[in-house]
Amino acid sequence: MVSVLRTTIKSERKPDEELASLLEKETEIEACSLHPSYLLKNYGWIVNKNTAKVVKWQPWPYQLDLLDIYSQYEEVVVIKARQIGITWLTIGYGLWRALFSEGAKVLFMSANEEPLAYEMITRARFIWEQFPSFLRLPLSNETKSWLKFSGKPSEIKSLPSTETAGRGTDATLVMRDELRDHPYGKENFVSISPAIDGGGQLIDISTYDIMDLTNHFSDRVRKAVDGAVRVNYPSGLVLFKKEKPALKKLVKSCLVFLGWDLRPEREEGLTNEEWWQLKIIPKYSEIERAGEYPRNIEELLTKAEGVRSFFDVKAISDMKNH
Repeated sequence: MVSVLRTTIKSERKPDEELASLLEKETEIEACSLHPSYLLKNYGWIVNKNTAKVVKWQPWPYQLDLLDIYSQYEEVVVIKARQIGITWLTIGYGLWRALFSEGAKVLFMSANEEPLAYEMITRARFIWEQFPSFLRLPLSNETKSWLKFSGKPSEIKSLPSTETAGRGTDATLVMRDELRDHPYGKENFVSISPAIDGGGQLIDISTYDIMDLTNHFSDRVRKAVDGAVRVNYPSGLVLFKKEKPALKKLVKSCLVFLGWDLRPEREEGLTNEEWWQLKIIPKYSEIERAGEYPRNIEELLTKAEGVRSFFDVKAISDMKNH
């Protein structure tokens, strides 16, 4: 892919004074191709709709750790608090995969086709538009749900999460955003799994619905945590990974937990704790806070288990029989 980008900055003859600039651009292309964090730190811009401003992407430590994890694992389940920048980050990662692979198919899946699916393509296109011209590989086709890059078989598509979305297609990366809200999450998982089994990558991202005991994302979380080894990162990110001792190998799937207080600043002029006391505690119940804005995974899962034991269908059925 680097060579394709390089062709966009070359011509048959260049004045001597431009040679240094060409070499600098080729060096930047090479650096961007090596890791998504370099691309986003140096050239990433996003829209902060809370403040209605275009802002430089912030390389917060937990986000850099998450990009490293994305680069290592085939299946990543991300359980997160609201509004900590993970959807923008993951869309940027998907764009990096499309630009710097020889031929990548990136699928973004949302709970419905419009407007959420279109919104993810809009974000990807916005990030791409902010890149300097030597990084902005031209588009050969685009729609509200599709970006196709010129000169190579790379594309980004957004799909609603139906029962059969992604079935029969190959994919380099599938990202399912706010998976708790996907009405056919479980069925869709069966549809896309062959693409992942063939060497693709699956990233599932969502907040946790404590009150929904049958949610596909909740099931994904429980299976990922069960029997996993916990790793606490200095950034505050928590990783759960599994090992196969007999094979002395890592299972290439993991779970990441990201609490609400990892983001350095929620609102200008307020500390995180002030924001929590003024904006969150009066608005949400204790159960709602644990699901939407968990501080740690122990709090989240403890509250979830409490709800589960209180409303567990089998437990109620047993009580009825007795």
